[in-house]
Amino acid sequence: MDSIVSSTVPVRITFPVQNVAEGRKTLDHLVEERLIAGGTVIHAESLNWIGGEMTDRNRREVTAYTTYDKLPLIKKRLPSFCTEEPVISQFVMADEKKEVLGWIERNVRG
Repeated sequence: MDSIVSSTVPVRITFPVQNVAEGRKTLDHLVEERLIAGGTVIHAESLNWIGGEMTDRNRREVTAYTTYDKLPLIKKRLPSFCTEEPVISQFVMADEKKEVLGWIERNVRG
């Protein structure tokens, strides 16, 4: 994927956190360091079909907006903020509103 995605391409990332306070602390640091433009901490119920039955559980997750080239540094920084080393899901932002792409570009340190 590295050869396909330009380093400045905007991406949306998500990763789990133990609680909302941990998510907020992580977002505060990543925004202050200008590794992300901003993000959201979500506490929601998750419903899934697993092993032939419905399961539910509470989830706390951070969604943040950055650029592809910042992912290695973000991955390196997360263990210092998160209780458990999180697995990051990343989504290339294609066909997004120009205002959103501009906001990310202006607020993630180059």
